[in-house]
Amino acid sequence: MHISPIHGDRRKAGFTDIANGTRVKLMCPVTGKPLDKLGPVDDGSGADYYAIYLTQRLSKGACVMVTDIWGHYHSRIVDDNAVISHWARTHPDQ
Repeated sequence: MHISPIHGDRRKAGFTDIANGTRVKLMCPVTGKPLDKLGPVDDGSGADYYAIYLTQRLSKGACVMVTDIWGHYHSRIVDDNAVISHWARTHPDQ
């Protein structure tokens, strides 16, 4: 499957006929290994965050946090340990 690299863009192509609410297994397309689990989402959904790292350092301070529930759009972008996805949502004119 291909997903949009633009934060907040819900477009996907490929294997997309998955029912909303289905827990999915998030794997690295290169190694085939599961993505690193970062912890639970604090919204009562039961979803967990997984890391897509932004650098080769594999730092939790620089990653995109995606959830493992299909149709649960609560990703976060963390750069230099700051959640910039929250800033982008609250400052749309910047």
